[in-house]
Amino acid sequence: MYLDRFLEKIKDATFAVSQDIHEKGYDVVVVSGYSGMFSTQLLKSGYARLGYQHMPLLLDLKDEGNKIIYKEKMVYEERVVAAGRYLKENFPGLYDSTPCYLDDHANQGAKIKLLKQFFPDFGLPDFSFYVFTAYEDKYSFLLPKDTFVGIRNTAVTYNVKCIAEDLGSIFQLSEDNARRDIMRISDYILGRYTPIDADEES
Repeated sequence: MYLDRFLEKIKDATFAVSQDIHEKGYDVVVVSGYSGMFSTQLLKSGYARLGYQHMPLLLDLKDEGNKIIYKEKMVYEERVVAAGRYLKENFPGLYDSTPCYLDDHANQGAKIKLLKQFFPDFGLPDFSFYVFTAYEDKYSFLLPKDTFVGIRNTAVTYNVKCIAEDLGSIFQLSEDNARRDIMRISDYILGRYTPIDADEES
């Protein structure tokens, strides 16, 4: 996929997600894991480009939270206790908020399906779930139907998946390199970056 086409579709997905979160009035947006920084920057860029004045509070569960909440193997009852303790100690305001969960992409949708099942047992309020990109229905068949998807496109989602994985790897080695790559995409959304092959297709 040409760089300009990919960035344009990411921009469209970012605008769609940002607009819906803004219109629904969520006061907290939860992200998680190393790729959470990607989702955070996309949302910030979308809000800025659309001219929204009030940015929701962004809470990053980080890799530690990811492991406790759904990645580590443990008895379900133990997970409920451990996750509840982690969330209350680190994000006490989450329990009195109107939150949504945001991820950069969905593969089959298993992660969001699990979180949708787990969150009520952790004592959390009702969550809405958002992803910037997802595969077509036949591939992301586990993704809950009420998940808001910015764009369904196999090529875009595959590329976002690769970026997210690379960012996770890069971040562990160099935070500066990871932030540089994210800002390249952010600059395009904000209208400050002209893609390499834009002239070829104009």
